[in-house]
Amino acid sequence: MQGKSRLTRNATHLSILCLSLMLAGCSQSQANQSPASLDPATWLKQNAIQLKTSDPGGSDADLHLLPRVVGNASVIGLGDATFGTHETVTLDTRIVEYLVMHLQFTSLVLQNPWARSKVVDDYINGGTETPTDLMNKGELGDNWDTQEFTGLLQWMRTYNADPSHGAKLHIYGMDCNGESKGDFSAVVSYINAIDPSNGQNVQAMYARIEADQDFRSLPQYQAQAQQVVTLLQQHQQDYTARSSAEAFALALRNAQIIAQYITCANGGSTLADYVQRDAFMSDNTIWIHDHLAGADKLITWGWNVHVADNTTYYQNQVSSSGTANMGHLLHQHFGSGYLPIGISLLHGTFTAITGNVTPFHASTKTIPEEDLTSYNTTLGATGLPLYMVDLRAVPSGTVARWANGDHPLLSLGVDGTDTAMSGSLKQWFDVIIHLQNTTPTHIISNAIVTTS
Repeated sequence: MQGKSRLTRNATHLSILCLSLMLAGCSQSQANQSPASLDPATWLKQNAIQLKTSDPGGSDADLHLLPRVVGNASVIGLGDATFGTHETVTLDTRIVEYLVMHLQFTSLVLQNPWARSKVVDDYINGGTETPTDLMNKGELGDNWDTQEFTGLLQWMRTYNADPSHGAKLHIYGMDCNGESKGDFSAVVSYINAIDPSNGQNVQAMYARIEADQDFRSLPQYQAQAQQVVTLLQQHQQDYTARSSAEAFALALRNAQIIAQYITCANGGSTLADYVQRDAFMSDNTIWIHDHLAGADKLITWGWNVHVADNTTYYQNQVSSSGTANMGHLLHQHFGSGYLPIGISLLHGTFTAITGNVTPFHASTKTIPEEDLTSYNTTLGATGLPLYMVDLRAVPSGTVARWANGDHPLLSLGVDGTDTAMSGSLKQWFDVIIHLQNTTPTHIISNAIVTTS
């Protein structure tokens, strides 16, 4: 009996040893597998920079590889798949805070109207109005009217109040989709001070535009706004001599912003106007980078669709080859100095805002059922809850064919509409961040009514 028992034990040990060797062999085989032959989900999992949380305020040790990812880039394009997702806003906040604290980025350029953003900048630099005041007054677009974004504004204000931080943070707006009396008055005041006769004509033209918010005479207003831009350009040498190069450049930019706004006409009356908006946002971002002190290292935060480096924007809707979006125009200007970061979502809920007049309506919507052909599905196949991956390191072979393929990436508009376009993930973004599960943002503006 004892001999049989020993024989049984030896057989069992031999079986376990064989199984262990087989598993070790499988593991070694997988480890030695060529990157070119890996399936995309396996490569993504092996190369993922896993993030512990999307919430700011704690340790940022899990972001320690971000400096290597950013490299020498001076303009970061920070994308969002939807503005109504709690985790994307808080995660982007974490990234902004890290870039400020560790990599000396000092400017945040939002997909928000130009002049209205100046009031927001006043707040983070000691102004008396609260973020809720600003949101209730419409200084921030609907996509920013959240408790989550307020957290970033408060952090920036606290940062600037610290006397040990010599370089103060600033917020700018790149969008033409909205205007402010500040845009008009800045141009009128400048021209009146140095050329009163022309100043009176400009004031009269602007007054007519301001009085007709429905733009019933849109072509006429476009022509008049462009006349002011042309006037400034024609008198550049004289006006600069009477003021300064900086003052002239700012006045000209304000006049160009007004012309942009009228062209955008409350969001763009045609698809061509909407595409033109990307060119305007790129132009404004470049101007901010090149002209404003301390803005040489900036983060531009907007929708994935705008931030992506896309050379075939609205292909077959604008033209057979499409056109360049904001991200591609920034890439053309800054080269490798522009780093686009996109966000992918898979499951969960988000806040959608609908309506044409105030109050708007906010409701919770569910992320659409996954498209098995989408980039989101493959990114989610890793099973990792939250991670970042550098797409510039994609190996040749199967992974490259996937990353350069023609697949959709979920892009939900403010109203919840899925506007996903197919294309190349590797072309669009240098870095992609994937969130497996999401929850909705929390609206605070009294101009938006939350409904079930």
